[in-house]
Amino acid sequence: MHSHIDQALKDRIAANLPIRRMGQPDDMAAAILFLCSGAASFVYSAALDVDGGSMFRLAACDGRGALRPDASTRSPCLQ
Repeated sequence: MHSHIDQALKDRIAANLPIRRMGQPDDMAAAILFLCSGAASFVYSAALDVDGGSMFRLAACDGRGALRPDASTRSPCLQ
C-alpha cells in the first residue's frame, strides 16, 4: 500500500500521527465491514475518518505548525 513511499518519509508521517503508525489495508477494511454490518444500522449520512487521528491532530494546529492554545490534545503539529 505504501511501497512507493520512502521509509524515512513513512517514519516521519507515522511519528506525527496520534496512533503512531501508517494505515494498513485492514484498517480501511474494518471500517467498511462495520458500515456494512448491522452494528451500523442506525448510522445515516456520516463521514468516518479512517486516518489514524490525522484530522484530529490537524484540527488542533493553528496553521503555522503550532498547537492552538484552546486545543484539548497534546498531539504534535507537523513541522
